[in-house]
Amino acid sequence: MIQTTTLVVFNPLPQRARGKRLQALCRALEAAQRPYTLIATDADLHKTAKIIQQQLSGVGNLVVVGGDGTLHQVVNALAEVQLPPTLALVPAGTGNDFARSWFGPNQAVETIICRAVNGKAEAIDVGCVNGRYFINSVGVGFDGDLTQHLAGQKSYWPKLTYMLNALRQLFRYRGKPLVFCHVPEGSPLSKRQPSLLFVAANTPFFGAGMQIAPHAQHNSGSLAWVHIKECNLTTKLLSFASIYKGMHLQKSVVTHGQLRRVHIQTAGVAMQADGEFIGCTPADIKSHSGLLTMRR
Repeated sequence: MIQTTTLVVFNPLPQRARGKRLQALCRALEAAQRPYTLIATDADLHKTAKIIQQQLSGVGNLVVVGGDGTLHQVVNALAEVQLPPTLALVPAGTGNDFARSWFGPNQAVETIICRAVNGKAEAIDVGCVNGRYFINSVGVGFDGDLTQHLAGQKSYWPKLTYMLNALRQLFRYRGKPLVFCHVPEGSPLSKRQPSLLFVAANTPFFGAGMQIAPHAQHNSGSLAWVHIKECNLTTKLLSFASIYKGMHLQKSVVTHGQLRRVHIQTAGVAMQADGEFIGCTPADIKSHSGLLTMRR
């Protein structure tokens, strides 16, 4: 039997905690007698994807050591590969929103590394917007604009940084009407709506801990969507304050549901995917059921 190799893809930016987790993972792979190859990501998504794809021969497992941005790069490298390797994650980023939903709260690093090496794999859906894949969410409007504003900024306190900048942006941002096509029949999502933000999510969290889509499930075959209408500042602030606990879905300016595909015709509205600014609308958003497998 030919032994497969494990690719370990990591964010090379210096961070003490990430370095320790990478070393611990390597020790665990060596103890399990699993050969591995280390690959550092590049800031350029396409360059990282090419580097990973060139190393996939004989690879059965790929472990990501990094945050949502690193995982986003890897998902885009694997999404169109025939028979991609099984994914695993050792969270070591700033926001770690995917890890919040995948592992649950307060998981020990040792437990997570053990799962990365020996955990049972399960199928996971992946979303796609304009040919770019995402595993967490895509956001159009306010959060896309905020992500563009924050691009390149890192913080030791990501939740606080995001919250403070989001509050500042709420005072200045004015949403545009979004025109939707392929709206599911019977959906509360209208074809044209004044919009503060629209999010289509595969998992519940974004923005370093905001529970934007508590109804999202990674293996449902569809994306959970949330739409918040453009509204007065007081309503915006109240809705924003309730997002961390997922209570915003009860607000009158918020509608939500599930969809497999939606198209946004409106042009020029900022978008983010997995916390990365990806340009502006129009946008074709769809779900790919069970596209990858991941250890849990």
